[in-house]
Amino acid sequence: MTAAVLEVGSKVRFEGHSWTVVILEGARVRLVGSDNSTATVLVNYLFAAPDFNS
Repeated sequence: MTAAVLEVGSKVRFEGHSWTVVILEGARVRLVGSDNSTATVLVNYLFAAPDFNS
């Protein structure tokens, strides 16, 4: 099993959408979707999501 690594520019799958990581700030991750929607989530919440994939 490989550990997930997040960095600015990483592409992730979360809540049924594809996102790009644009900001890492402490325990928070700012995501931008292909439709320019944004989301800010806690890293632990992101990694625990059933559909998370990096």
